[in-house]
Amino acid sequence: MLHLDSLENNVTFSKTHEAFSQAVKSLIDDVNISKSLHSANQIFVQETLEVSNTYLSAVNHYHLSSIRYLNFAKESYQVLTIINDWIEKQTQHMITNFLTTPPSPATTLMAVNAIRFKGDWQYRFDPSDTEKDAWFRMINGQTATVDMMVAQHPVAFAYSASLQTSIIELPFKMQRLSFFLLLPNDTFGLFSLLNSLNATAFADLIYSMRKVNSGDKTFGGSSGVNIRIPKFSISSMPRITEIMKTQMGVKSLFSTESANLEAMFKRYNGRIHMGDLIHKAVIKIDEQGSIGAAVST
Repeated sequence: MLHLDSLENNVTFSKTHEAFSQAVKSLIDDVNISKSLHSANQIFVQETLEVSNTYLSAVNHYHLSSIRYLNFAKESYQVLTIINDWIEKQTQHMITNFLTTPPSPATTLMAVNAIRFKGDWQYRFDPSDTEKDAWFRMINGQTATVDMMVAQHPVAFAYSASLQTSIIELPFKMQRLSFFLLLPNDTFGLFSLLNSLNATAFADLIYSMRKVNSGDKTFGGSSGVNIRIPKFSISSMPRITEIMKTQMGVKSLFSTESANLEAMFKRYNGRIHMGDLIHKAVIKIDEQGSIGAAVST
C-alpha cells in the first residue's frame, strides 16, 4: 500500500510494528492500567498447514500472540464454538456469540484481537444529580428521553472554530487514559465533523485543550466545566471490509490475484487473500465510569 521498494518496505514494516508493540506494552506493563485494560491476540490456523518460523516469530514478538491449530475444513461448528468461547472469556462476557455462522471450510487462518476496559472517572458524577427523563436530540432530528448525568468538573476542554466543535476530556482514575467527547455546534453537524476530522485535526484539538481551575478569571472564576452527558450503552458492528475498500483504498489485500500472503506459511499451493474483516464494539457510560470491549478478526 505504501509503494516502497523492497528494502525500505521491510525497514518500515519493522519500525511500524515495533512502535505499535512498544506502545501496547507500555500500557500493559503499567500496573495501574493493567488492572483496567486487558488485550489479547490469538491466531487460529487450519491444522493441515504449517506457519513459517518468520511469521510465528513476528506475531510473538510484536503482538504477543500464539498459534492454535484447528480444523476449519471438517469441524467448522466446533471451530465456531472454540473461537466464540475464547472471545467471551477475553472480554469477560461483554461480547458473546461473536461469530453467528461457522467460518468457511476454506479458511486457512483467523487472527483475532480482543480488548476489554473498565475504568472509574477521576471526577465522578453524583447519581442524585442525574436528571431522569431528560430530553436528548438524536442525529436524525428526533428526540428521546434519557438519564442525563450532570456535573461541574475541573476538566480540560477546547473549542475549534474551524471544526465548529467543542471537546472535553474526562480522565480516568488510573491516569494516562482519558475519555474524549466532541460536540459539534450544529445539531446535525456530526457527519460534517467526521468528514473533517483526521489525525492531524484531532491532535491539534488535543494540544489546544486547557484545564479549568477553580477561580480561573479567564473563565469567570468558574470551578469547572458544566457537563451534561446521557448515560448510554451502545453496540456497533460496522462493515469494516467495505470501509477499508471504499474509504481507505485497501483493495489488493482482498483480491485473489493481487494479495501476497503466502509467506505466512512454510508451504502453500495457491494464492492467499483476506476474505473479510469483522469488528464489534460495545461501550457503557454511567456515573461511575466507562466499560467497553471490542473484537476484530
